[in-house]
Amino acid sequence: MSFSKKILIVDDSKTNLAVISSLLSSNNYVISFAVSGEMALKIVEKAPPELILMDVMMPGMNGFETCRELKKNPATEKIPVIFVSANNDTESIVQGFEAGGVDYVGKPLVEKEILARVALHLEVAELRSSLEEKVQVRTKELEKANNQLTQSKEIVEAALRVKNDFFARVSHEFRTPLNAIIGFSELLQMNFENTLTENQIKDIDNINDAGKALLKMFENILKLTELESGDLDLDIEPVEILPLWNHVNDSYSNCAHEKNIEVITEIPEEKNPCVLADPSNLQWVFEALLYNAILYNNPNGKIWFSSEPVTNGHIRLNIKDNGTGISAEKQERIFKSVNTFDSDYASEEGLGVSLTAAHKLIGKMSGQIGFTTEVNKGTTFFLELPLAPKD
Repeated sequence: MSFSKKILIVDDSKTNLAVISSLLSSNNYVISFAVSGEMALKIVEKAPPELILMDVMMPGMNGFETCRELKKNPATEKIPVIFVSANNDTESIVQGFEAGGVDYVGKPLVEKEILARVALHLEVAELRSSLEEKVQVRTKELEKANNQLTQSKEIVEAALRVKNDFFARVSHEFRTPLNAIIGFSELLQMNFENTLTENQIKDIDNINDAGKALLKMFENILKLTELESGDLDLDIEPVEILPLWNHVNDSYSNCAHEKNIEVITEIPEEKNPCVLADPSNLQWVFEALLYNAILYNNPNGKIWFSSEPVTNGHIRLNIKDNGTGISAEKQERIFKSVNTFDSDYASEEGLGVSLTAAHKLIGKMSGQIGFTTEVNKGTTFFLELPLAPKD
């Protein structure tokens, strides 16, 4: 360590002052003196030393009292104080540490011991000061980084609000013309006067299918934006599963019929589960899962709807198909991405938006959603929801 450190010696004995100052001066320390506690406090206030050697027994303010006053002042509280006293009993030593001293040296002094203790405590004080400076610098850096993160978070949140507002407006604006396209195409499909050719009927069917698919996509986007913006409030109540499922199944019967897909409900009426959920939003999840099971199924495929009990008062509802399955590289992002899957997955629109929204909805109902899959053999999506208490 470098010397020329400033040390204050506080002792009412001129003999002790001379002995200690001679020893320390010869080791390149810069020495100042005080013959009382009161004088020591005045010197420290004007020219703070880097260490204090303090006698205990002095007239007026003793060493312990002087040390306590130093520790009360934020400007001097970190200056290390070593007590030097002929009182080497345990009680005195404990008093010294309780007063704020860092060490206690007995008289008569041993030169090598006092030099070693002075050097040690100066080095500790220097290391502590260096560490505190580094902590302060690091704290400022972290505060700056935190402020930047806060600003970035606010920018992202503002951008998300703009995005959600845009999607919500677009979805609402497009629903009216899309419903008109779907409605008029359905009128044309009826071909009341038998004036349409086979190719024209096929084209109208394609227009109708595309309109319905686009409308479904906008409905999915609207649901997701409601969830992300926090504008969606749920009304949790007991919901009987079979009536809700049967309603959804009937709604999509034509869609399933077009691919000759059979939907099999394996839950008997007498075992109709009752769960705690939001009815309209649980219906929306059923619609999303059944629609996807039809889209990604093979012609002449099958879909099974079943239930099974699980732990913690929940029930698992399974929607299983024997369709194309989901490849390994796409499984990890199935509930995260709102983008469509790659073109090699299927020719229809992707699962992203509807499954992301379904995942969020089931979570808000204190449930969870998951899946098992095997490529070219099929996929099972399952919902775990809390059972409603029995009357």
